[in-house]
Amino acid sequence: MQCPHCAHPDSIRYGTSRGVQRYRCQACRRIFQTLRRGKDPALKQQACQLYLEGMGMRAIGRVLGIHHKTVSRWLVQAAEALPASPPQTEVCSFIEIDELCTFIAKKNLNVGSG
Repeated sequence: MQCPHCAHPDSIRYGTSRGVQRYRCQACRRIFQTLRRGKDPALKQQACQLYLEGMGMRAIGRVLGIHHKTVSRWLVQAAEALPASPPQTEVCSFIEIDELCTFIAKKNLNVGSG
């Protein structure tokens, strides 16, 4: 078993915690477990993708079977990981704008006059 802290290959079994085997590194004397807690990173990615597609946080929680506050926390973490400034775009010299006029309706002035 390799230590995740110092990458030393020599470690011994060092009891259990909540039914999970613990190990102790012989070099750095740190205690570690092989089982990692938390949700699958693919599930987090799927939650972010569903939010970008327009689903609400509560709906994402119902679909994926997790709490909506967990979805909110994942989205905040994903937003903090984004770069601070938007990507730079090229400067353009010509812009074409089309005008569009639309007539929706005329107010009916004869309503209620008899």
